[in-house]
Amino acid sequence: MMNDDINKKVEILTLERFGRAFTFVIVVGIIVLLVLEIFTHRHGEFAIEDMFFFPAIFGFVAFVFVVMFGTFLRRFIMRDEDYYTKREGGNDDT
Repeated sequence: MMNDDINKKVEILTLERFGRAFTFVIVVGIIVLLVLEIFTHRHGEFAIEDMFFFPAIFGFVAFVFVVMFGTFLRRFIMRDEDYYTKREGGNDDT
């Protein structure tokens, strides 16, 4: 019993440490990309693509669109948990 408690604590601490390290790597990556964005020039096909930090803004807007459209689409696609058993007449052969 005591080993289970110790294992759970070690697992939680390991996950916390991994989460902090992952967050640090993401933040460093964002900072590097921001610095590169300031000192480099992209050659976009359209004028809007040359806007400052356009890929980040475009990606965020696309992400929000996908999530919002998914929640809207869920209303039409989602079925009840017992949808298939209702259709089969309620016979459960398993």
